[in-house]
Amino acid sequence: MRRAVLDALDSMDDSGPRRDRLRTCGSHAWVLRSADDPNIYKIKCNKCRDRFCTPCATTRARRVAQLVAEHAKGRELRMFTLTLRDTNSTMKQDIDRLYNAFAKLRRRKLWSSTQRGGVYMCEIKRREHTDGWHVHIHALCEGIWMDQRDLKAEWNTITGDSFIVKIREVQDARTAAYYVAKYSSKGVHGHCYSEPLLL
Repeated sequence: MRRAVLDALDSMDDSGPRRDRLRTCGSHAWVLRSADDPNIYKIKCNKCRDRFCTPCATTRARRVAQLVAEHAKGRELRMFTLTLRDTNSTMKQDIDRLYNAFAKLRRRKLWSSTQRGGVYMCEIKRREHTDGWHVHIHALCEGIWMDQRDLKAEWNTITGDSFIVKIREVQDARTAAYYVAKYSSKGVHGHCYSEPLLL
């Protein structure tokens, strides 16, 4: 996978620091000893922290999951998925349109009167039978119940052509942490590694 990412960066003439950090990620390690207690040690290594680096993404997912689990305890949470209708637009145009539509939704009474806050992630998948991309948002939010039919109508009004939305109740902090860690640590869909020029 790392080789596929490096090949993709090569194809873009990206020979800068990002590529070097990705290539050398995890190549060095240090044993650190506590200044307060000389019997306590830990191992530290160099990390690239690149979104396409699987080990770094896994570390980030663990950290995010822990923070979300701590914050989510005792809260009423739901996972929202908001999608856009497939068009012939570029990926950038779809992402810009999705973010603009979600910003408008958050200003509408339906959302602002029921949701108190949360986190959201944009996910991009390659469409299986076309040459396009499926761009959508996953949002984990704290708030009260919202009817999916109302959200569907509001989303369609804002976007003008899109109405596929999902609302799932999140039962506990651990499930909430799983959702956020899963989506926040994704680099690209697995099949993209066999087509590195897609990265």
